[in-house]
Amino acid sequence: MKSIALHLRKECKNQKVLCTNFLSSSVFIVLFLFMCFYATAQTSWTVTSTADTGVGTLRTLIVDSASAGDTIRFSSVIDGDSIVLTSGEIVIGKSIHIIGNNALQTIIDGNANDRIFSISSGTVVVIKGVSLQNGWQSSFNGGGIYNNGELTLYGCEVRRCDATF
Repeated sequence: MKSIALHLRKECKNQKVLCTNFLSSSVFIVLFLFMCFYATAQTSWTVTSTADTGVGTLRTLIVDSASAGDTIRFSSVIDGDSIVLTSGEIVIGKSIHIIGNNALQTIIDGNANDRIFSISSGTVVVIKGVSLQNGWQSSFNGGGIYNNGELTLYGCEVRRCDATF
């Protein structure tokens, strides 16, 4: 009888260690998955204004609101209206996606005053379905876009963007 009790006590002790190890591993896995999801969570922002600055504008969303990995989209309410930049180029200093509704509907105009975008080194930028027009630069460095990062354009039109030599 003593030997059976000793064996059962030993068995329970082993099970307790096994159970504790399993719970520790499970908690670690759950925390790891949560951190992975949290770290890669992306936000989608919507441009709702054709003004150059202020709430809901392209400039404000790119410079102040969006984080690396976020996507900026355009409300259909402003389809066909040009976003005219009056405060100079928009500097993109983080990796983002800018997704227009199509090149006929989403129009960003440099106002023949400055280039439209300046993309910083170390960033990955994707621009899709947007028209970029009337960019201008007095140096030879990009009338529409000055790119120091990695840029991909899909279904975009770039027109009347000039740089003087």
